[in-house]
Amino acid sequence: MNKKDSDKSQRSFFDEMFTQHYPVLYRYGKRIIDDSILVEDAIQNVFVRLWEKRDTLEINSHSAYLLASLRREILGLINENRKETDKVSYNPDVEIRFEDDDFLEKREAKRLRKERISAILNNLSSRQREIIYLHFYEGKPYKDIANILDVNYQSVVNNLHRAFSKIRKVENEKK
Repeated sequence: MNKKDSDKSQRSFFDEMFTQHYPVLYRYGKRIIDDSILVEDAIQNVFVRLWEKRDTLEINSHSAYLLASLRREILGLINENRKETDKVSYNPDVEIRFEDDDFLEKREAKRLRKERISAILNNLSSRQREIIYLHFYEGKPYKDIANILDVNYQSVVNNLHRAFSKIRKVENEKK
């Protein structure tokens, strides 16, 4: 295969990867910051950087790599914007918030239960909320979450365990 055919096949793979991962990246980005333009710019920057480094990168999990890259890119853009406007540095803890409408159900009893769950989740630490979002909403395994958040595997497990302990405690208090 000559260089032109190789570039063509890489472009095709790249286009497929973009199409496949864009919705998940966009949803995750919007959870980090409620700014569609910034999220779209960050996704574009991630894919441009990926294209530029395509010959040197060795990626085990495209999804985990893209989510981790997007998270870093968004935090970097936020920090850049803050430095330009008011010279305040940004705390890298992502503030994922769960909204009541994340849980769409038809019956009022279920709606009330979902509101309670949303309130419980929002009382968790930002790291715990982010781990829960990545694991239960995006289906990421613990190993990928550790890579995305740039923490060790055990930290993910411990945070999830602490989150479940808090949830059980709140639920037991309500009974």
